[in-house]
Amino acid sequence: MSRTAKIWLIIAGILVVLGPILIVCATAANGNFGKQEYKTVAHEVGSTFDQIAVDTNVTDITIATADEKQCKVICAEPVKMKHTAQVENGTLVICSSDTRKWYENLFSFTFKNPKITVFLPQTEYASLQINARTGDVRIPSGFTFDTLTVNGSTADVECSADATDLNIKLTTGNVVLHDTEAGKAAIETSTGNIRFDSVTAKGNISVKATTGDITLKDTIAENDLRIQSSTGCVRFEGCDASDISVKTSTGDVTGYLLSDKVFITATSTGDVNVPKTTSGGKCEITTSTGDIQFDIKNK
Repeated sequence: MSRTAKIWLIIAGILVVLGPILIVCATAANGNFGKQEYKTVAHEVGSTFDQIAVDTNVTDITIATADEKQCKVICAEPVKMKHTAQVENGTLVICSSDTRKWYENLFSFTFKNPKITVFLPQTEYASLQINARTGDVRIPSGFTFDTLTVNGSTADVECSADATDLNIKLTTGNVVLHDTEAGKAAIETSTGNIRFDSVTAKGNISVKATTGDITLKDTIAENDLRIQSSTGCVRFEGCDASDISVKTSTGDVTGYLLSDKVFITATSTGDVNVPKTTSGGKCEITTSTGDIQFDIKNK
């Protein structure tokens, strides 16, 4: 290697090391390093709407009951991150616009996410669609939606609202449903726990988790209850459905049901202990590595 090439390699190495330092210094000189200024903005929505669509990047989202007859959207947001709330063709559209530079996000430190609180004056709506890439979602009881859909990349979802068609799909995050009535429900997360507590469905319930435990307590599906998990335990506490299907690769499947079932079980490595009932719907459980233990406790 020539001497000139060696010199250029040394210079390149120095720039690689000094580059981040220079960015930090420049950011600090502008007064931005370690500083994340927040403001609170209130959007008053005067037009009527029957559908709600929320699309944000890094924001916690909470649905709440309005004290007044008018919808209000309260946004606690960084100065350079703006949210808009307006009605378009009968849909309340809430979205974010982030004008921060990449280095402002990298070198600004805060322990809180931007927050959106949507105060709704009515209790029944046609649809609620939430796309939350990073941020927690909370939907309390007292609301009913024909369609309720939540999609998130890194988010925890807690929902107590009722919906005819309930769909929650996350990449990373926990899902908690409690005191919820649904026509049908489909819940899916790649990495995270799923918990149902006092959930009823007139149709089917479908639950999928790649990595995480699934716990169902006081959960009733009038039709089928189908659970699929790769790594994680599945626990039933006082649940029932017309037919039940559980497939898991690694994890125990345990608990008790409320009515007799015909158990069909298969496990490669694990113990099986289920009632020898000959009536009722099917309860088919398949696991590669895990114990299967069930009981029937009629009310």
